[in-house]
Amino acid sequence: MPRTHRPYPPEFRLEAVRLARGSDTSIPALAADLGVSSEALRHWLRQADADEGRGRPGPPASTGHQLLMTVVDRDPLVWGPLAVASTVTLATLHRVLQAALGRTNRHPHQFVAADTAYGDPALLGQVAPAVGAVSRYAYDRADG
Repeated sequence: MPRTHRPYPPEFRLEAVRLARGSDTSIPALAADLGVSSEALRHWLRQADADEGRGRPGPPASTGHQLLMTVVDRDPLVWGPLAVASTVTLATLHRVLQAALGRTNRHPHQFVAADTAYGDPALLGQVAPAVGAVSRYAYDRADG
């Protein structure tokens, strides 16, 4: 049976966040000292960051992108819609596109938006942050 407890008071959570930010103690060790789970302390830290406008940039995890994928230089033209989370990394999006197109990831690829090339760790929501944003996925398929 899972352990249950009364919710921790906001003052306690704020103090735990303050201690975690100002200490060299690891999260698991500090959580044990406070009598809370590591997961709870990490959640409070993420929530405090979000409340303060800090943390990982990009749209909230609940948003998604509807992509219109067009494959040029093919006869007939290949195109279609694709729905993915805004928080997907470009590395994951690359794998999704490879699978959707039946390709095997044997060639270099690149994502470009507004004349800026983005690497695989970037999030889709950073590369295409607004409705109507256009980006290009270049997959060098020199062998056809």
